[in-house]
Amino acid sequence: MQFTQVHRTEQEKVFISVKNNDTVALPAGYAVRFSATTTNADQGRLVELSDTDFTVTTGAVGQMAGIVPAAIAVGEVGLVQVYGPADCIFGANCAVGVAVIPHATDGLVTTASTVAGAYSPTAQLAVIGTTLEAVTISSSTTGSVFLSLM
Repeated sequence: MQFTQVHRTEQEKVFISVKNNDTVALPAGYAVRFSATTTNADQGRLVELSDTDFTVTTGAVGQMAGIVPAAIAVGEVGLVQVYGPADCIFGANCAVGVAVIPHATDGLVTTASTVAGAYSPTAQLAVIGTTLEAVTISSSTTGSVFLSLM
């Protein structure tokens, strides 16, 4: 884990070291989840885009890892942010102060309130944080979220 130095003017952020296990590069601002693997050394290390994994019945199939702050090439090691304010790429409009989950198909994020039944106990497994600002995707797809995956 990497913790940023404590500052009076900047909020603390926490990152973990991961390896891209997807078939595509992981873009900055996208949500990733841990890859299932039977190799002990790779458990909690391999990640992939959170795509086609969220349902209101099962939540996220695979534990959410966090948000990618800078692109990670296929097979390369990089950082994923797990705590603190982060810029995320949204796939739908959102209000301020609501739970954020991975978008169902593409690694983008969206608010839980946009998905029917998303406040069920199992769906809460997919929550990665809370929005810090409203986002209208027609004018901007990037929004700030306070991550709480630790």
